[in-house]
Amino acid sequence: MIRHVARATLCAAWLASLACSADKFNVPQYNAPTITGVNGTPQALQLYVSGVLLQERNNIGGYNNDVGIFGRESYSYFPTDARSVSHYLIGLSGANNTRILDPAGFASGQWFNWYRNMKNAVNLVAFADANGALSPTQKSAVKGFAKTIRGLSLYRVIVTRDTLGVPGDIPADPTAPAAFLSRDAAWQQVTAILDEAKADLTAAGSTAFPFALDDGFAGFNTPASFLKFNRGLAARVLVNRSKAAPGTNNGIPATAYFIMYPTNVSPVPIIRNEELILLRAEANLGAGNAGAALTDINTIRTVSGGLAPLGSLGADPIGALLYERRYSLLWEGHRWNDMRRYGRLSQLPLDLPSHFVAKVMPIPKQECDARGTPTQCQ
Repeated sequence: MIRHVARATLCAAWLASLACSADKFNVPQYNAPTITGVNGTPQALQLYVSGVLLQERNNIGGYNNDVGIFGRESYSYFPTDARSVSHYLIGLSGANNTRILDPAGFASGQWFNWYRNMKNAVNLVAFADANGALSPTQKSAVKGFAKTIRGLSLYRVIVTRDTLGVPGDIPADPTAPAAFLSRDAAWQQVTAILDEAKADLTAAGSTAFPFALDDGFAGFNTPASFLKFNRGLAARVLVNRSKAAPGTNNGIPATAYFIMYPTNVSPVPIIRNEELILLRAEANLGAGNAGAALTDINTIRTVSGGLAPLGSLGADPIGALLYERRYSLLWEGHRWNDMRRYGRLSQLPLDLPSHFVAKVMPIPKQECDARGTPTQCQ
């Protein structure tokens, strides 16, 4: 009997304790963190930044592969999977006997991943604004970094959709998608976001980033030096805005393969000085300064390519520029768009009669279904 009484007493005490501390059973949803919840985590800022950079890194391989195939500078060889040919180079039958890419297919182009990282960047800005432990200049530094990455992600979406346009904003309510922007409006938004980032980075002054960047940003790991990276991206955007082993696979012969990224942890450039010099050459061509453009192009040819300098740019200066961009920026995601913005997609080769050159990536079918099939999806 004593034993039973003791058990009853212990049981009553345990139940009483439950009644007094029922909140202990309210377990947070760790798979769906909120800005408020994460804000109280000491390591939250570094986790946010590392996550944004990881997402950019994870996306870039697929992006370069996609636009490399469209720009006919590379092919993906998988003997057991022909989708890298059928989905990218053959496509589907569209209206008026045209060929189109399958919006539900293999070549939908990282759409959701880029928007996911834009959302991460928006959340990082909100985190900085709400974080009382950060000084005003540190908040500016965080927001300048986040907006730069957001602008880069939006650039990757619009540069692949071109005339279709893209949504530009990141709504707080995921069930209310943002409106599509026209191509020109989307390019303007990329510039505006990068310019906002410039203002924030400038406001940060000589303060240090309150987080660590990985080794790939060595030399650009303070707000002042990261601003150079931001302005490089801005220059790329402005240039785009100005125009509006031997064997075969699926009938495509190959005698070489890329070794520029030998491992899955090899550095992948976002923008390099070689591109900046070629951007300056393109800007000078647009301004009628062919001599200055020739100087920059010859710098690339002699220093990077080990080639003899050109005496002139010939009868087709833009063609000469695009030649240098093709090989200087090989498999870095520019050839397809370069040929499109200068109206030269028809100059890209067709390896088989069944192939076509895609003009844009499609808007994914899921996005179209969620919006009731807008004109961009027709």
